[in-house]
Amino acid sequence: ALNQTYQNIELIILDSKSSDGSVEIIKSYNDPRIRFYPNNENEGCYGNCNKLISLAKGEFIAFLHTDDFYAPTFLEEIVNAYRENPDKKVFHSIMCKVDMGLNSVIPCCPFKSSGVKSQKEVLISLAFDNTIGNGMSVVMHKDCIKEVGVFDNQFRYAADYDMFMRLAKKYEFVYIHKPLAFYRLHSANLTNSVYLEMIKQGHRICNKNFKDSGIISKDLQKQLLANQWDSMILKAYYIGLKYRSKKLTEDLIEFYCETYPEFSHKKNRFSYLMPLLDLALKSNFTNSITAFLLRLGKLYKTQVSGNTQKILVKAN
Repeated sequence: ALNQTYQNIELIILDSKSSDGSVEIIKSYNDPRIRFYPNNENEGCYGNCNKLISLAKGEFIAFLHTDDFYAPTFLEEIVNAYRENPDKKVFHSIMCKVDMGLNSVIPCCPFKSSGVKSQKEVLISLAFDNTIGNGMSVVMHKDCIKEVGVFDNQFRYAADYDMFMRLAKKYEFVYIHKPLAFYRLHSANLTNSVYLEMIKQGHRICNKNFKDSGIISKDLQKQLLANQWDSMILKAYYIGLKYRSKKLTEDLIEFYCETYPEFSHKKNRFSYLMPLLDLALKSNFTNSITAFLLRLGKLYKTQVSGNTQKILVKAN
């Protein structure tokens, strides 16, 4: 964070009793821009973010988590975008997911070009899926906190998604179509129960924010859901393969059908995939076949993203 080309920053660090020597490393910098605070009570990711918000003195706020990093020009690009759009409050760039060796790059690109995005555009892009990422690519004015509030801790696994949607109900976003924020993927996977709860929270968040937005009509919401439905079911099979759990696939499909009963009759369109998933989990597939199946799953998401872009064009 200190290697930014834009230097007028404060770096607030909240340390939850780490024992890896990071405290000593931080203190060795002796940089007046660093403000270090011991975190005597760890309140989880979003609770800790709320503490950092209360400590911030700057005009804008961004969050950078352990192991993640920015391109050196990230803040400079944000500041330039603000100077061009001084009436805007929320700015963000492409966030890329990278492995620990910085080899595999998976970009989160909610839009195809830079520019000011309307509230409707942002909400549509976030329909039933967090296309922005974990929030490290987002920089928001402190006024936003006064308007929409801090992170909602009831959403333990998806409070960032809820924050993005609340922001989109109040503000236009300025999007920078450049890879400037990098999130490191760790080898440790989520447990099945945590992944299922994260999906459930995401859908509760989406439906709650759509319902009271006054921006997304019921007809448009239904259109967006219809656009996503096949992808949601296909992704359930993809996730079952990825996490090697047939039950996780079954639980996801059951949740989707209970939450959106008007579409549940369509689930049987892909019922032929269940015995294939069962076979895949019981067989010793080669790495090349497994990799092919996982790539196939990602193609579904790309297809839905393209369909969402078409809906965006129609909505505007």
